[in-house]
Formats: sequence, C-alpha cells, structure tokens
Amino acid sequence: MDDTCLCGKKRLSLNSTNWSRHVISCKKKKICFGNSSIKSFFKVPVACTRSTSSNETKYDVEMNKFEKPDNPNTTIANSVEMNEFEKPDNPNTTIENSRENSDKPADLAFDFINSFDPKYLLNSNLTPEDKIAIINKGAFQPEKNELSEGNYPQEHGHRFKTEYYYRILPSGERIKREWLTFNLRNNRMYCLYCLFFGKNKQYAWTIEGFHAWQRLYDIGIHEKTAAHINASIIVKMKIHCLPVLPQIYECKRLQIAENREIVNSLIEVTLFLGQHSLPFRGHREGWDEKNKGNFKDLTVLLSKFSPALAVYISKLQTKGKSEVNFLSWRRQNQLISSIAKCIKTSINSEIKTSKYFSISIDTTFDSSRREQLAFIIRYVSFEEPSPLIKERLLSLKESPQAKGSQLFSLFQDICLENNLKWKTMLVGQSYDGANNMRGQYQGLQSFIKEVNPAAMYTWCYAHRLNLIVVQVTSSSPDSVNLFGNIEELYNFISSSKKRVAYYENMQKEKHPTVRVKRLKRVNTTRWMSYSMALQTVLSTFDVIIDTLENIKITELSDFKVCSKANGLIDFLLTERFVVTAVCYNKIKNMRSDNVFTKLYDEAVDFVSKSEFEFTPLPIKRSRRKKIMSDEINPDHVITDPKFEYKVNTYFSTVDAAIIAIKERFHSTGQHLLRDISLFSTSRLRQTKKDNSSLPKDAFDTFCEIYCNFINSSDLKREYIQYSNSFFEFEESVGFHKINIHEEKYESENSEDNEDEDNSGEEEGETIVGNKQYLQNVGTLLHLFQVCHKSGLKNVFPCLYDALHIASTLPVSSTTPERTFSKLKIIKNRLRTTISQERLEDLMLISCESDININNEHVIKYFSEFSTVLKKYLILTLER
Repeated sequence: MDDTCLCGKKRLSLNSTNWSRHVISCKKKKICFGNSSIKSFFKVPVACTRSTSSNETKYDVEMNKFEKPDNPNTTIANSVEMNEFEKPDNPNTTIENSRENSDKPADLAFDFINSFDPKYLLNSNLTPEDKIAIINKGAFQPEKNELSEGNYPQEHGHRFKTEYYYRILPSGERIKREWLTFNLRNNRMYCLYCLFFGKNKQYAWTIEGFHAWQRLYDIGIHEKTAAHINASIIVKMKIHCLPVLPQIYECKRLQIAENREIVNSLIEVTLFLGQHSLPFRGHREGWDEKNKGNFKDLTVLLSKFSPALAVYISKLQTKGKSEVNFLSWRRQNQLISSIAKCIKTSINSEIKTSKYFSISIDTTFDSSRREQLAFIIRYVSFEEPSPLIKERLLSLKESPQAKGSQLFSLFQDICLENNLKWKTMLVGQSYDGANNMRGQYQGLQSFIKEVNPAAMYTWCYAHRLNLIVVQVTSSSPDSVNLFGNIEELYNFISSSKKRVAYYENMQKEKHPTVRVKRLKRVNTTRWMSYSMALQTVLSTFDVIIDTLENIKITELSDFKVCSKANGLIDFLLTERFVVTAVCYNKIKNMRSDNVFTKLYDEAVDFVSKSEFEFTPLPIKRSRRKKIMSDEINPDHVITDPKFEYKVNTYFSTVDAAIIAIKERFHSTGQHLLRDISLFSTSRLRQTKKDNSSLPKDAFDTFCEIYCNFINSSDLKREYIQYSNSFFEFEESVGFHKINIHEEKYESENSEDNEDEDNSGEEEGETIVGNKQYLQNVGTLLHLFQVCHKSGLKNVFPCLYDALHIASTLPVSSTTPERTFSKLKIIKNRLRTTISQERLEDLMLISCESDININNEHVIKYFSEFSTVLKKYLILTLER
C-alpha cells in the first residue's frame, strides 16, 4: 500500500485503520477517479483560420468562460459548453496525442490552449476587438485534478494553489481574479490584462511568466500595482465602449479623409509656388491682413472651390491655436521637404535602375555671398519605352571651403546620403577649368580617379568654347577696341532711364515693324554674349548714333557725359569699326581666300547705305629707316590701309582662333572620343559594307578604361554583327527622322524670338525652333534606343553596356549653370536669410518640375514629422 494519498497527504505515523479510513473517505480521490481528463474534451483537428489579407485574426473556436459549477461533484470540464470541441472515442487521448494524430498540424495555430499562450498573443497582430473577445471568453484557470499529473507542477517543493484564483476581501467576500491565466505549455501564470493593455509591463507577468510558487502572495502585490490597475481600467472601459467603437472609428476615418483632402490642396499650392520659383510667405500673415503671402492667399483662393478647405480655414480663424494648423510656416517647410524627398526618391530609383551614372559639379556665390555647390547627376532613364538621357539636380550644398580635398569630402557625403555606388558605377565626371576641379594632383577629379579610375574626367566643352571666344576677341588691338567700346556703350546708355527710354522710342520711330531691342552686355558668362551684343549694335546702328547725339545736346552741362558721347560717336563712325564688326559677325565663314574681300565689300556697302559720314581707314606714313651695312633688302612697309588691316587684324584673328581651338580641344581623352565616334550610323553603314574598315585598335582605349564592364573582343564582334542588322531594326522600330544638315537656323533670322522685357545678361539665348517631335538619327543615343527597343540586350550584352556607358558620359557642365540661374531667382535680395535645407528643397522642386509627384507619398512623408500629423492624417487602430 502506498504511503501517500492522491490528495497528497502522507501516512507517516498513522496506523492501518486510520489510514484506510482516510483513503476511503478522501473526496479528492473520489473526484479524480470519477472525472475524465480535460484532454479528452479536445477535438483532434481543431478548426482555425487566419486571415492573410489583413492583420485581423478570425476565430472559429468558441471559448466559453470557465465558471465554477454549483454541484461540486460536477467537473469544470463537463460544465464548459464548447461548440467546436467534442469528446473523442478514446477518453485516454491526450493533447499531445491529438496533436500528433492531426493531419494538418499547421491548422492548430490557434487552439484552446494556444489562445492563452502569451508568446502567440504577443506575436499576433490583434485588434482591440480581438483582445476584448479573448478577455470575454475568460482566463484559463484549470483545477489541479484537471491536469495530466493530477496536480499543479512543483518547483523547489512548492506548487500553485487553487484558492489564489480568488481574492479575499477584508469582509470575507471572494472575488475571482479574471486576469489570472494559466499556460499549460510552460506551467506558468500570466496577467491577461497587462499582457494586452499594460504600458509599463512587468516581465514576470507578461513575458517570462510567474512561477515563484513559494511567493504566491506576489499575486496580490501585482494586482495592487499602478500598472495593473491602469490596465484593468482600460479593459473595463473598452468592454463598455466596444459597441461604440465602430462609430468612433468611422468618424475618425471621415475626419482623416477630410484632413488628407485639405493637405492635398496644400501640396498643389506648394508645387505651384515651388515650380514657378515664387516666394511663399509675406511680411505679415495675419488673417486680417490684405496680403497674407502667396501660400495663404492661394489657399484662400482654392477654398472658394473646396468646401473642406473653406470650413477648415474658417475653423482656423475662429478657434486659432486650438485647431491643428496645416498653414503655419513650420508646416510649409515640412510640405516643401516632403515634396523634395519624393523627388529625390524618384531620382534615386531611376539611378538604381540605370546602374551607370556620371556627375557634373560647379560652384557659385549666391546673393548672401555664400558659395553654393550644385551636384548634377547624369544617367539614362528607362521610365519611358525609349531610353532618354537625363541630367538632374540631386543636391545643393554650401561649400565654405573650395580646395580639392574638401570638395572631395563633400562629394563623398552627398553620395553616402543618396546611396550612390560611385566607387564602381561612376563612369564620368565633368567640371569647368578651375584648378580645384581639374587639377592633375590636387583637383577633385584626381581624388575621385584615385578610388575609381573608370570615372573619366571631361573638361566642359562649353567652357572651352567660351575661353576660345574670349581669346579670339583679344587677339588684336582692333578687336579689343571693338568689344571694349561696345561694353562701354552698354554701360553709358543703360546707366540712365532717360537714355534707355529715348533709345527705345527712336527704335519705334525708325523701325516700327521690328521688335524693340536693348543693348546687351559683353563681359558675361553667356556663351553667345559677344555675338548678341555685336548683332544688336549693327542692327540698331543709326538709332545708337541718334541717341548719342541727343545725349550731347540734352546733357550739355555735364562735360564728362558729353566727352564720353563724343568718344563713342567718333569710334562708331569709323570704317575700322565697321570692318572689324562685320568680320567678327561672320567669323565662322572665314574659310577661303576671297572671304576677306567679300567681308570688306559688305562693310563698304554698310557705310554707303548709312546716312552718317565715316572716317576712312587711316593711311600710315612710311618711315624711312636707316639701312645697315650688312642689310641687303630694305624693310617692306605696308602703306595700303586695306591690306594692312587684312594682315594685322583679319589674319591675326583667324590664326588666334585656329591656335585656341587646337589648344583647348586637344586633350588626353581624344583616343576615347575616337572610339566613341564609332557609335554612329555613318560608321555602322561603312562597317556593314566592308567589315575590314573597322580599325584594328577600335575600342581598345574604351575597353581599357571600362575593363570591369566591357570585353574588347566581344565588343568588336558584336559591333560588326550589329552593323549588319542595325538598319533593319531601325526601320522596324520607327523614328521621326530629321537631317540636321538640310535645315539651317540662323540666329540673325530669329529676332522675333527675343523677349523685349529681357535686358543685360539675362538675354542672349535664341530659340531656333521647336523640334521636340523629331529625332536626330545620327546621335549615339539613337543607336542605344534602337538596340533597347529591339530587345537586343541579351543578344549583344557587351555592345548594349558600351552604348549605355557612352550615352552616360558627360560632354559639358552647363546644367549647373542653368541651376545657378534658378538659384538667382529663388535666393534673391529679399530672401538672403533662407536656410540651406529650405533652399535645397526649393531648388529641387523648381529645377525638376517635370517629375510626377505622388501626393499619397508626400502625405506619408509629411505625417512622419510629428505624432500630431500622424494622428490627423494616418488611420491606425489602437492596440
């Protein structure tokens, strides 16, 4: 006979009679033998579904709250009504056996036991309704006789006691602890309320589980803590408010939808102002002010057509700070930053798709005398069906130091900020001729090439051409006098409004059918400034002389003004000026021996048609020079003024132009350009006719530089094969063709395209026609487009990458110059205190206005600035 009863009592010193009486009368023993195990009430396959389309969990299991039965002889298990659970045929079947016998173990993810498993509940994305439903079903509180071992687990000689399911009040009343739940997996207790709604959760009651059975009084301590009381209050409030929650959520959803509609309108206002480089704020922005700034005024204008916006503005005016303000200066900055972030994300996405990219960098001083660095990135975009080359402003940073090493550090920071793989995917770089940029040892390009030798440097060809123009215009005394006096003429007339008005009125009087022009500056960074300034003087020559004569008469008292006017008139009314002006106006046609004669005849014709009297070319007197004893032939003295001008001015100008072109356009990259020149339709046609016409060293330099991407032998083979089928693919793809050699657009015939409101250095750009609907079939990009649209990437992979890299290489760094034109508009004299972050964001919006903006993404970025914005713009369910 055992010395221990099923109830846990030991025999010790009891005699056999008393011990047998105890065993016969033991109530707990009768309950154990008379009741079935709780495991027998579990259905073998437990039905469970879990939604995959949302975060909500759907339950098929009905879990009824455990209640203590009135009849003590009736087991708790028999008193539980379980719709989904049925008693199996074998009463000895355990939970583990039923789990092993299940055909689909994965379907047991949410069974009767797991519903109270904290690890499962913590990992489940339950809604408040789900949590309250579990709490309403009741905590899992089994009796010890319902467990597999017939008692609670023992640790260190102690075990849990059933009476701790209840709390004894001082009055003797017993209150059930509805929050206390038992987990059969690890045989530990948990607090269900703190697990779901506790803020300062105790690790022992929510994560690890309580199992210090020797300190069961800690249960009473826990339920008196502030964290548990707060969680219990939340539970009770949610239970009573649960029927109202759907209505609350619906109202919240409608309010958020209305707020998003308002912010959508504000995004459109921000885009309009940013893309047009307009200021946002006014001097005074109160609602009582007549002029509240462009942002608020446009918002008020839109409110006339948007009821939601009109109601919101009226609330702001009446409630003031108690209403969340989407129109404040801080919200304006956040909207601008959100749009700029959306633009940057779009650009970075295109760069990631393109893989290869090149950069152009330039610096300038803004209106506050701070040096700004424009970071331009060039890549091939595949967003359209046909690849397009794009140059985008990616960043605008202040550069207080201009040394090559410091610019390199700033370059690295920008690449890191935008996740650019410049060490492997940067294939080209283009800057101007400054030493800190193009220096061979301490320039920015040298630091980059030390890390990435494939990043070929290109000295901007536009800057080179401008240097050639400057060098040619300073090649002779006559050219220096010509352009120096044109600049002096501009300063002299433009310095007085009265003189400018008279100059314009005389144009209207003498040339009523011609658009009014203004004098142009010469010393600007515009590439066409010399040509435009000279053309303006020649086309309005008579008006200029009349204006200077009028200045002499009307401003006779000012001897300085009269002296300057006389000097300019004397210079302009000379044949030397006319001949020099005509020569430089037609300098691109100086290619034959009889050109000078034609130009000189044109100058003579100009003089004869003019109503003014011109000073002829001076005849130089020949000086007699003493002939030394060893000299045989005397010095030849040029006495003909025409021939003297031809030798000293005309020939020197042509020689200077030839020498400057050779010096400026001769570089170490000529071999690379020679290889790239093979990517043209003419060379493909020639190679198709005769494959041997391809040079033996073709693409050697190109493949040597980009050896990580291109194989030389494969490229030559694919090039020959591509030339044999290119023209067939070109016809099948179809392009609008234009022959650039058949159409000539002369700048002097495009006077109607000039803007009469422009003046000074803002002028100088001539529109030669709209040809956006046409495609030049002779460009490198055209070959790449045909290859891409024909799906030849997998057929000619090496040629495809070569065309891709060659299209990405920069030719000039003029895009930063255009960026600085925007900078001058945005950061004008009235906005010198603008912050660097706001300036960069506004520059991105203004320069990259063609990028489509997704307002939903902007609202998402906008809501991340504060929890208040997230509350008013993002619909989230409370957990």
